[in-house]
Amino acid sequence: MLVNGRSLATDLISDANYQQRCSGIVYYLREDGWKECYGILKANILFIFESKNNIDCCPYLIIVEDCIIDLLDDNQTGKQFSFSIKHKTTGREFILASDTLCNLQRWVSDLTVCPLDYINTIKQSFDEQYLQRKSSKDKIDVEKNC
Repeated sequence: MLVNGRSLATDLISDANYQQRCSGIVYYLREDGWKECYGILKANILFIFESKNNIDCCPYLIIVEDCIIDLLDDNQTGKQFSFSIKHKTTGREFILASDTLCNLQRWVSDLTVCPLDYINTIKQSFDEQYLQRKSSKDKIDVEKNC
């Protein structure tokens, strides 16, 4: 499936149906070393942008589902406050770091619970749609019987 990544990121970031859980500076470990970026966690998707002022281009988009969030040893990564997002099915691992211990706790906490919150939001949406359709059907049935 082909997707326009720029359009997808822009649409999802501006979608008011999903609250922004957290945002801030994150460091992403690439082959050529650490890169300072700006991350936004919305629903169960982590958007990683080049900078806070440049959210038009989203070079990385991580769907946080079926993942393990782990704290990493700073001595091994060469960066304080590092953590990883590892997909269980593919084994793909994204190594990130925060700028402070407080922000590390916030990122890890929010990344850990965001898949559950997303599922609850979707369930609530389905329940509301079901009740609306049931209400509409009941009104139609009443009108037919009159």
